[in-house]
Amino acid sequence: METHRVDFEALRRAADDLDHRAKVIRRARGEHERHNFSGRSGSGRVVATCLGNGTVTEIAIRGGVLSSIYPETVAAEIKDAIGNARSRASEAASRAFKKVAPDLAGGQ
Repeated sequence: METHRVDFEALRRAADDLDHRAKVIRRARGEHERHNFSGRSGSGRVVATCLGNGTVTEIAIRGGVLSSIYPETVAAEIKDAIGNARSRASEAASRAFKKVAPDLAGGQ
């Protein structure tokens, strides 16, 4: 019968390395979540700002838009601006993750 020896020191080093990497990733995530990202609607009449975690913090609608002939189109522009802001936040999160953990993010 074959016996297997466990290298407990190697296991401890591996666990310490994983703990360190997790702290680095959590720190990067926390920093990212505090950044603001802005996005404009296609017409540029609406600008949305969100945090790195996607929470919308501000919507700016250019003056006169709500009193235009078709104010109901503003809802679609708000949705577009929010989507663009969140897309920027997501792209930045992906870049940050690749920087701190390229082997886990699929980048080299």
